[in-house]
Amino acid sequence: MKKLAIFVAALVLALGLAQCKKQETPDTPNAEYNWVHINMKVNGGERYNIDPNTGTAGFTDGDSIYVSNGGKYRGVLTYSDSDSTFTGPLAYDDNNPMDTEDSLHFYFFGGTNSDITFNKPTLFQTTLNGVDISEQSERLPILSYGKSTTPYSNSSTTYSTTLENQCALVEFTTNRILKEWALRFEGINNRVNIDFANHTFTPSNEGNITLYTESPTRRWAILLPNEDSVTVNVNATGYDNIDIPIPPVKKNDYLHGENAVSFELTATDADKPLTMMMMHEDGGTIYVINPPEGMQYEKFEWTGGNNYNSYGKQTINGESDISIDVNRNDKVSFYGNGTSIKDYSSTNIVSTNDVELSGNIMSLVDEENFATATSMEGASFAGLFADNNFPGGNHILDASSLLLPATTLSENCYSGMFAGCSFLSGGPAELPALTLASGCYSNMFKGCGQVMWAETLVLPATELVDSCYFNMFDGCGNLYKLTCLATTINGTNCTTNWLNGVADTSPDGVPTFNKAEGVDWWTRGPSGIPLGWTVNDY
Repeated sequence: MKKLAIFVAALVLALGLAQCKKQETPDTPNAEYNWVHINMKVNGGERYNIDPNTGTAGFTDGDSIYVSNGGKYRGVLTYSDSDSTFTGPLAYDDNNPMDTEDSLHFYFFGGTNSDITFNKPTLFQTTLNGVDISEQSERLPILSYGKSTTPYSNSSTTYSTTLENQCALVEFTTNRILKEWALRFEGINNRVNIDFANHTFTPSNEGNITLYTESPTRRWAILLPNEDSVTVNVNATGYDNIDIPIPPVKKNDYLHGENAVSFELTATDADKPLTMMMMHEDGGTIYVINPPEGMQYEKFEWTGGNNYNSYGKQTINGESDISIDVNRNDKVSFYGNGTSIKDYSSTNIVSTNDVELSGNIMSLVDEENFATATSMEGASFAGLFADNNFPGGNHILDASSLLLPATTLSENCYSGMFAGCSFLSGGPAELPALTLASGCYSNMFKGCGQVMWAETLVLPATELVDSCYFNMFDGCGNLYKLTCLATTINGTNCTTNWLNGVADTSPDGVPTFNKAEGVDWWTRGPSGIPLGWTVNDY
């Protein structure tokens, strides 16, 4: 079955041309013109859906190929799934006859939503301006051109052509999880003008391109050719904007793998230290139980509006426990001591009344450079906010703004981090680690009966290791949606009871589990995918 090869090879099309004759029937687009009816057969007629991994695509029902001859637009052929054929009329009149010394020229603008983003060109005009490729989130566009191997002839019944791509397919990879619809390039050509006389594609209009979703850390884009490297601004929801260079690209380029464009993103609030903010009108007390020697904290007293008075950093010098009294809207930020403290597995931070947890957890291991710190080597936050039968419970209400930026984890580093936090209603929005370690997320939210996520939580790691997700969400009765992109199991007890006691319903009716495409080893039940949950490929 033949495919339109996007960046690997070209597709040869066989065109069947009915005997040329004058048409003035009411069903023609405009009865004042004469019409040649073209039937263009595409062998195999694949659906139009670019596969970036192979650089192939096909056609789908309603796709259009625009045709020119003699330097003028002649009409549009429309694809039908039913017979895998492009059909449609080509126009001519006494002032604009078909040119028998010129070929038929074919232009395919798949995935550009061309009927929506620009008006169809007037018959016989010589240019088409503003083909829009800015929206690349539902499917990738493609711009291709080919001409018939022989000139147009009134007596010919078949033609053939080779479509050559006038664009490049480029892979972009990053160190962070990219949410759907959340990555945009600004300051890049996103439209192209077509010259039907010279058959050229000229990029225009530096604007925005929103990129296609492929995986949490990878996106694909169709780019227009550029002879020199260009710098574009990357706008990713939840991350600081950055400028990145894009290398020169040529038409028909396919840049991926080691030739992909890679860049690093920093979370928007990555420069804010780990912080607790008192939400309750009566205030309360924040305790640091069994703090390591040299750990620091800074209290900010709310004075109204966005104004705070700082008490300066306070160093904990060997006391067994620390208590910090706070009023409503007061904040307490936490730091390590330079980079000397890594292990907080014996430390517990709790609050007697409702607090919001935010900021970058890495301020505990790198006091100065935590905004860019991602190494978890030797670090552990196991049980850091766990309830541990604290009198009245640990009143952390919301941790959705807590940043856990490490992409490579260490053994048991987040184990039991929020275990037993019955008041917790919002978990960290992202768990971005790509490389797991034994027990890293075990029991992390065990017993958090109210915790939920506004957007589906994504677990992007592809390889599971010993006990990595052991009991992770055990007892999370409000959890009703989850994405896990694991493709390989390389350990024991990886998901034992990880979804025990989760929700059996959702606001939409049925809870949803999204898995990596092609993975078929998941079992059903609390140690796999819960019974009754809908399963989708991500």
